[in-house]
Order: sequence, then C-alpha cells, then structure tokens
Amino acid sequence: MYKRQLQCALYANRGDLERLIDALPEDLTAVYLDGVRSYAFLVALRRRRPSLRIVTDLDDLMSRRMDLLLRARESLSPGYLTKRLPAPFLQAMAFKPIGQSIVQFERSTLRRVERRICEPVSYTHLLANARSFFDQCARSS
Repeated sequence: MYKRQLQCALYANRGDLERLIDALPEDLTAVYLDGVRSYAFLVALRRRRPSLRIVTDLDDLMSRRMDLLLRARESLSPGYLTKRLPAPFLQAMAFKPIGQSIVQFERSTLRRVERRICEPVSYTHLLANARSFFDQCARSS
C-alpha cells in the first residue's frame, strides 16, 4: 500500500479494504472508483480480483489542488479531519513554512499516484483540460 501520501492514507486501512472487497458480489463485473483517495482500494482490489473491470475518475486531480495552494502560498486545510488530528500537527500545518512543505510533498507524491492509477485500470475519466495528464499516462505505459 502507498501510505505515504496524506490523501491516499485517509482511506488505506488494510482491514477495512479487505472487508470491503469481501463484501463485493462474486459476479460483479465492474467497479467505479473516484480519485487518488481510492488508490489503496484499487491496488487491493486488483490484487484480489485481477479480471474485474475498474473505472477510475480523475477529473479532480489532487496534484492540481496542491499546485493551486502553492501558487496562493496557502497550506492544506484539514477540513472535516480537524477533530481527528492531534493539535500539534494542526499547529505545524498552520505554520506557513511547514504547511507549504507538506503541500509540496503532497503535490509530488500525488502526481506519481495519479500516473500509477492509469496502469491497473480499464478506463480513466479525465476532464478535457487534463489532456496533458492523459498524455503522460499514455507515454508511461
């Protein structure tokens, strides 16, 4: 599992992923997954069900969000996770130099995950203006 990216680690609990896969009907022929946050599930699902058709939706490229945050000199907003994160972590994220470093890390690692998502899937949905990303996927395969 790729637990290094914060966005991917949010939903990467191995036990939860295995229970979710176990709950899927055996005769299932296709699955739709939304974004990089489902990457850990994608990897586990492909490993357990190699013939399953998997469609991913990358119309909201998280690496683009990180680019926008960097250009605006902003940090990540923990949003609904605020109550679940330790106060020292939240304080560190609010300190611009640390917050910006986290955003830079997320941007570079998310770009790699977004490219990796193209490999084990049957189809990837992208917005028209994400064409350059699609071209990168085609070149890497």
